[in-house]
Amino acid sequence: MFPSLPITPFSILTAFGFVLASFLFWRALKDDFPEEEILTLTLWLALGGLLASRLVYLIFHYQFLWQNPVALIFWSKYPGFSLLGGFLGIGGVLGIWGKKREWDIWLTLDKLADPLLLMVILSSVGAWLGNKEIYSLGLVVLGILGILGKRFYLGKYRSFAFYPSGKVGFIGLASTILFFSLILPLDFYKKSVLSLEAVGDLVIILVSLGLLYKRSGRKIR
Repeated sequence: MFPSLPITPFSILTAFGFVLASFLFWRALKDDFPEEEILTLTLWLALGGLLASRLVYLIFHYQFLWQNPVALIFWSKYPGFSLLGGFLGIGGVLGIWGKKREWDIWLTLDKLADPLLLMVILSSVGAWLGNKEIYSLGLVVLGILGILGKRFYLGKYRSFAFYPSGKVGFIGLASTILFFSLILPLDFYKKSVLSLEAVGDLVIILVSLGLLYKRSGRKIR
């Protein structure tokens, strides 16, 4: 979970991370799609991720909504965001956008991996500067591990024997599986029980594994 978004190290680094991630996302896709559409998609991804992150946090902490139904927009009074919710919001926007605009969402997902991990790193650094929690520092480490794993291993997926199709989408799906697999121990560390957020992480991992298997071109026998 992340803190609220007034003027804090978290909000400053999150804003900086968004600008930097947006630039990297644009640079990665500018040769494949119209630049205006990339910008529009970036804004929708940001809006969808932010709202879903806030909404899922409040669903997991329903007492806030029970006390005040408009707590969704009262970030300073009822602080908190869900990393799981942000991912779900971004994934939902990407799926809708790809269907409406006939984009290759798998290519887009691959190009989105690094910018998202960079945002996680910078936002988590900001959160740690504000709360000094091990959880926030752990997210920084996970983000760095995700980028290193993509850079030195996942990018070679076309040579993997277990992925014979060589289709794009491997990097995005594998990065998702890696990140949420690593975040599970952090969730258990923070909650000490199987929380709803941890269950959500498991669902994302299993769905991503299923999609990865399907993209590989293998048949279930």
